[in-house]
Amino acid sequence: KIKNATSQLKTSLCTLSNHLSNVPSVLDLMQPNGAEHKFRPAELIDGPDQTLAVLCSSGTTGLPKAVNISNHKRFFDVLHFLTAEDVILVNSTLDWITGLIMLIASIGVGAKRVITERSFDVEYFMHLIPKYKISFTILAPPLLAVLVNSPLIDANKLESLRYFAYGGSSCATRTQQLMQTYLRRARMLFVYGLTEFEGVLTINYTLAGKPKSVGRLQPGFKAKITNESGERLGPHIAGEICCAHERRWLGYYNNNAATETIYKADGWFFTGDVGFFDEDGYLHVVDRKKHQLKYLGHQYCAFEIEEVIAEIPSVAEVCVFGIEREQEGDVAAAVVSSKQGSSLTAADVVSYVKEHIDCNYKQLNGGVLIVHELPKLENSKLNVVAIKKLFLSKQDK
Repeated sequence: KIKNATSQLKTSLCTLSNHLSNVPSVLDLMQPNGAEHKFRPAELIDGPDQTLAVLCSSGTTGLPKAVNISNHKRFFDVLHFLTAEDVILVNSTLDWITGLIMLIASIGVGAKRVITERSFDVEYFMHLIPKYKISFTILAPPLLAVLVNSPLIDANKLESLRYFAYGGSSCATRTQQLMQTYLRRARMLFVYGLTEFEGVLTINYTLAGKPKSVGRLQPGFKAKITNESGERLGPHIAGEICCAHERRWLGYYNNNAATETIYKADGWFFTGDVGFFDEDGYLHVVDRKKHQLKYLGHQYCAFEIEEVIAEIPSVAEVCVFGIEREQEGDVAAAVVSSKQGSSLTAADVVSYVKEHIDCNYKQLNGGVLIVHELPKLENSKLNVVAIKKLFLSKQDK
């Protein structure tokens, strides 16, 4: 399948893990062959427009797309605060933008990187941090929620950290604040970007003052909030987040139709995310456009309800989505993972939301399912499609 999919790229295959006898592995490439002194970098015929990689989009709302990534220097300075003294731990693999950025950034500054083939689990994470004196790490918010709600988290073992980054999806304020209590020396960084944009659009360095924001624009980038007519919106008015940089995007691989839906001739990306800027220029991401719900004529965002549910001490993770009903529209439903040893019930969650949200259309009229763990994508984001399918399968029974 891989050979067929990459035949037009005229590329060589190499395994990073699960090695095959008839395919070269990364270990083979690392063996000295006597010709290292003759190495010359490949000539970039198209300069910065040369394709560097073809990566997966996040796939949050459906099947991931193949994204062309160009060969530009911005990857080296995305995380400008890293130095040769840093030790980096990133769980993301090379087929995701975070993995590629961290690989190039760590090489660019000469930092050491710890690589593991194991999936994230709190016990192993808490073992690696002190063992290698990790100074920078980044997690998807669902994994951050798992970490702060685990009895294994230990502030003493996190003392080597200088920066703790997270991003890729929404993150409950309570989760952020809980994590900060375990970090004695580290600065938390809430980052926002997208694979198609080839980098990080904003970073929030001041979470104490703006806990619900993903930060301000990084140098060299532009962003605006627009309504359905394409008109620019002012502070605190939610609309679609659009962004731009000085480079030409190479588009989705062999998918011009999909490319044209998000990337316009004037260089602006239409992200599909809903958000707003505040009066200080901080970006707030509300939800995905596809996740916005309408019940009895009232539009609302699932994250508003998730923020409230996340405040329940017994809740580890939560995902709210809409269940379509012909006469009512999208009724809110939730799948919640409870902390180990908790006696949390669906009725508890429904009652808590009713006590803390006045609007009837933001109530959990679709019901609640309590589970041990929420399904996730390969990039550690919540698999909303699988979560909704799980919920509906339990309702049918």
